Amino acid sequence: MKLVRFRSDPGDTVWGGYMQDGHAVPVLRSDGQGGLALLVDLAMSHISGNRLEPCADPVPLESVRLLAPVPAPPSVRDFYAFEQHVRTARAQRGLDMEPDWYQLPIFYFTNPATIYGPGEEVPHPATDALDYELEAAVVVGRDGSDLSPEQ
Repeated sequence: MKLVRFRSDPGDTVWGGYMQDGHAVPVLRSDGQGGLALLVDLAMSHISGNRLEPCADPVPLESVRLLAPVPAPPSVRDFYAFEQHVRTARAQRGLDMEPDWYQLPIFYFTNPATIYGPGEEVPHPATDALDYELEAAVVVGRDGSDLSPEQ
């Protein structure tokens, strides 16, 4: 199930819901609720086995604007997971591979104000030396630390 945030018109209500058969299915009205809280509510309901009941008619995807799933996250951590990427970037700066990279989950905090939704224009930096990456996100919806995969 693909959870989404969307709106039909620029001034319209922001909905949380899911995509199904070429439609955005509204489940929760945002009602001032932030994107993170909205998606966590949807995800936790789905994980709990609750059926996500529509609260309005499904809207064809071509009639909606998909929004950033979490528009203003409190924190964004980018983990260095691809060895060749790290090795190449370090070599370009004249550095050897850092041995700790193999032992520790290395990450940096990146700017949470630079989140863009599907189809939004991303400002082009003043350089042609761009690095393209595929990013995956994990949203943790409750407090915890040193959690096992089962937790």
